[in-house]
Amino acid sequence: NSLLKKGFKYTFFAGIPVTTLLDYNKLIDLESFLYPINKSLSGQIRSNRAAITGALIFFDYKLTGINSDTHQRSANRLLHLCRLNKGTYVKIGQHVGALDMLLPKEYVKTMKCLHSDAPHSSFEEVISVLKEDLNCQSDDELLSKYFSKIDEEPIGSASLAQVHTAVLAHSGQKVAVKVQHRKVFESALRDVEIMDFGFLLADKIFPEFKLQWLINLTKANLFKELDFRIECENTKKAK
Repeated sequence: NSLLKKGFKYTFFAGIPVTTLLDYNKLIDLESFLYPINKSLSGQIRSNRAAITGALIFFDYKLTGINSDTHQRSANRLLHLCRLNKGTYVKIGQHVGALDMLLPKEYVKTMKCLHSDAPHSSFEEVISVLKEDLNCQSDDELLSKYFSKIDEEPIGSASLAQVHTAVLAHSGQKVAVKVQHRKVFESALRDVEIMDFGFLLADKIFPEFKLQWLINLTKANLFKELDFRIECENTKKAK
């Protein structure tokens, strides 16, 4: 009883999952490891992370109540999930970081960092995406047909893509190349389904906050944002 009064029950509950269930990929990133072997199984890793995070947040509120400390712990877990799963999750995290008038300040303040500190893909992943989209069999073919140079460090990174400066092979023109993060399109459908469930859960925890509109907005626009042909046409119209 004395241990429970000191908060031992909560410390035990909160400490173990964060260090073992969510941080396992400090040893090995199972999602990336499984992707070439079984894409479906790789995708389930993302869903499991989301389910674990949602369960932690739900039971934390049930055990400790709705207060600033619980808000902050939950926001930290949500940020950790966004950084692990990237892509669609970062997109939602950025939305959360902008909802100053709707959500507890702990969530907004914690998630704001995703506006300027989105995870970025490795240069190897960038080259892999370019070769796949441009039907190149090798790095040499990519560089000889399209680019004479691509800078390894991105000049900007967002939730769905990042930008590298490059030089066109034939004209020598300096250009900006926007490259979608690998796997983000494939995982988007599953991510949206899981988030749909997560926001239904959020409505149960916070009945005063009606957040289902946020996932509906994401579903309506996400796949338009992932189709860069639409962005290309909009750029031409703006010009």
